[in-house]
Amino acid sequence: MDVKDMLADVARARAGLVDLQCDPDITPDRFERCACVVNDLETGLVQILTEPWIPQARFEIEASIASVMHNMRWVQDHIANCVNDVIEHGPADEIFRLSAARILHDLLTLQLDWLMTAWIKTMGLCACGCGRPRPEQGWTN
Repeated sequence: MDVKDMLADVARARAGLVDLQCDPDITPDRFERCACVVNDLETGLVQILTEPWIPQARFEIEASIASVMHNMRWVQDHIANCVNDVIEHGPADEIFRLSAARILHDLLTLQLDWLMTAWIKTMGLCACGCGRPRPEQGWTN
């Protein structure tokens, strides 16, 4: 998952709100819940892309990794608990929110990838994942 994909997913979610707004079966309250979900996704993505959120100290990065992994498990569990019922019997807004939960999981995955890269750098290892020590400045191989 990369930033371009995340931007496209969130944009598709925003566009999907138009379809929901035209659906006569969706009450204003149910539509508002979907609009809030999209706003939260947009806000989260903007914050991840624009604010300095990755800690510098290794123990803070490790704590952040644990927190993101906990959130990922929470989202996975909630998706797993409702996916079959929503797909088979759910109204359009519940299917929409299920899709938004998948986007949230992807956003958390992106966040975890960046945290893992930062953690690897604090260990003095190459960020490509090869396990070798990080090259010193000036290396040219």
